[in-house]
Amino acid sequence: VSSTHSNKNSTMTPKNEKTTINYKGKNVSAQKIALMLMRSTMQRSALKIRYAKEIARKSSKKPSLLLFAAIVFVVTYLLMSGTTGLLRCKVKNKVKREVKSKIESIVVHPPSWTYKYTGDKKLSVIIINYNRPTVLQQSTLLPVLTSHEHVDEVLLLHANEATKFEHQHPKVRNIDAVKENDEIGLGIRFKFCNSHVKDGNEWVLVVDDDMEFDAATLTELIVEFSKNPNRIVGKWGRNLNECCDSPDEFYGYSTKSLEGEVEVVLTKFMMLQQNLCRAFDDHSHLIFDDIIKSDSKPLWNGEDIFMSLVANHLYSQDRANNFAMPWLNVTDSEYAKDIVGVSISGNREGSVRGSPEWQKENEIYLSHKLFRGRLWREGKKRLIQNDLE
Repeated sequence: VSSTHSNKNSTMTPKNEKTTINYKGKNVSAQKIALMLMRSTMQRSALKIRYAKEIARKSSKKPSLLLFAAIVFVVTYLLMSGTTGLLRCKVKNKVKREVKSKIESIVVHPPSWTYKYTGDKKLSVIIINYNRPTVLQQSTLLPVLTSHEHVDEVLLLHANEATKFEHQHPKVRNIDAVKENDEIGLGIRFKFCNSHVKDGNEWVLVVDDDMEFDAATLTELIVEFSKNPNRIVGKWGRNLNECCDSPDEFYGYSTKSLEGEVEVVLTKFMMLQQNLCRAFDDHSHLIFDDIIKSDSKPLWNGEDIFMSLVANHLYSQDRANNFAMPWLNVTDSEYAKDIVGVSISGNREGSVRGSPEWQKENEIYLSHKLFRGRLWREGKKRLIQNDLE
């Protein structure tokens, strides 16, 4: 590279002077060289484009197919290079997280058979028999309960005249609850818990007739409950979304199952102190006439919500104090799946979305959520107001 500037000792090129390059024995300006290179590049690109068009024209395949093939090639190349490594890394991390979660669950929740209750408390169990007696007669629920060393008695409440039966076992007390069921519906659980539990039995297990579990699972529940009996403990827990307090948002009611401290535990499988049943009866008038009697289907649907709120009110000044253990191996009985009928909460599973059956179940489901959300908010508010009065 040389300069046309006369001062050869200068290392600077004036702005008004052109820099030249010796190109094939001739001094050619740098600007011209740059233009030549640009033109050459453009010409080569144009040649490539014309060549590709010619191939496409002569080929029996259409250009669109060639373009598609090119895209597939590029995507495949990316996947086989860095992208594959990224995906492999993500899969590896996911596997690591799952393995870690399994290990942590084993550490935090040891198998049920490792638990041993060494106390002297005896359990009374409450079960309602209404429309599926064959489930109780065929499932393992009653045999597991009656053979458990810490279960002292099982109160079998027969709430339907058409389905009454006698279960013969020294620990089972068959109770005619048809009249009481007509008066307070599902509230008979806590009515008979208050009036019929054997003296000295301070702990009560409430369980649905279609649940099944083994003896070790029940022992694990007892061990957890014994750590702090001033609460309700069970498998299924719920919390209210405080931010959603309108009917359009079901008053914040959510069916999401939670773990640990919760506001509400469901009666499907719950353990509580017997004295809470009296407290339930003492406070039920706060919501019975204008909410339960007028809107609940069946009567006293939502008894688990109100009982849990009463427990929080008495034990923890209305703070969420109950405890959920969703890892417990408590399942629906296989025998209950053959029972035909509309569920209380609306069972949309198994129905084709949009079908008449699905629409009927969906209407029940939405109505169920709306009612339970309203009951939850009103019940909690009235418990607090009742103390202030």
